[in-house]
Amino acid sequence: MNSVNNTSLLVETARLYYDHQMSQQQIADRLGTSRPSISRLLQQARDQGIVRIEIIDPTRQGSRLEQNLKEKYHLKKVIVVPADIQSEQKTKKRLGWAAARYLNELIFDDCILGVSWGTTMCQVVNHLTPRPVKNMKVIQIVGGITHGEFDPHAGEITQRISENYSARSYLLLLPAIVDSAQVKQAMISDKKIRESMDLARQADIILCSMGVFKPDSLMIQAEYFNPEEVQYLNQLGAVGDICSRMISNEGNLCWPELDARTVAIELNDLKNVSHAIAVAGGMDKKTVIHAGLLGRYFNVLITDEQVAEYLLET
Repeated sequence: MNSVNNTSLLVETARLYYDHQMSQQQIADRLGTSRPSISRLLQQARDQGIVRIEIIDPTRQGSRLEQNLKEKYHLKKVIVVPADIQSEQKTKKRLGWAAARYLNELIFDDCILGVSWGTTMCQVVNHLTPRPVKNMKVIQIVGGITHGEFDPHAGEITQRISENYSARSYLLLLPAIVDSAQVKQAMISDKKIRESMDLARQADIILCSMGVFKPDSLMIQAEYFNPEEVQYLNQLGAVGDICSRMISNEGNLCWPELDARTVAIELNDLKNVSHAIAVAGGMDKKTVIHAGLLGRYFNVLITDEQVAEYLLET
């Protein structure tokens, strides 16, 4: 079956089930197939975005899991999506969809939005709904990766978000970590770079993800740390990064010298943002997410149910 015919079948099945309230067996009899086949078609229609299910919460308090997390960690908002233990990619898609929807509720005319990069942030971009916003600015808040094979699409993410909202973009076309604090100071003294950094500190909304510090981490693979530095960060108890700034499991910055070489918004500046949103899930990130909560670097958390349960128990 070609893609056009398959899409038509998905649409027809979805309409019979959701619009006409037919049972799966009734649809199977009508289409000359089996009930399990109809169940698979309905799931496929949801996976492809043909069917979108929206639950309206009149109280705006969310689920008990969300409310309990919000109270425990003193957050403005918590959004918990279902976890897919067999597919990390599906979990990231759900996180991206939830973050994109929430972002669309927050933005307003003349607002400043700061964004980081990463595979989860790519999923946020993929689920945005086009909407022009007057005088909006989108700022890249952390430098990128200069090794092409490990490109995290930092500038592309900023650019696509700005295009989605007909906003003006400000790119930070620098490495996330440079050789010395002196090199960093020379770079950020440039007028255009300084303008972007200043705007990042004025952001109304920050949207970022988190990275785990492990051998296959993007920043290690891209050789931002030599083996001695990796060993030293392990000794310091590094568990991951927020905006490329390494933190320990208590939520403290690990290494002041490294922090002085990092081209990104300061973590303490995140604490002054009206809506600092962390989008991160997967049990491999549970420790760095918890560390970020202890450091109080964000006041909105979008994560999955497995991580949420871990955070409540910790």
